Amino acid sequence: MICCICIIIILLIFLKSSVIFTFEWFSLPLNYF
Repeated sequence: MICCICIIIILLIFLKSSVIFTFEWFSLPLNYF
């Protein structure tokens, strides 16, 4: 089994990357206006 710490680290990395991706995706239209 995967240790809980590894799962938490993977979740944190996934959340961080998704937040950055969402922020860039929302900031793109703002640059056009």
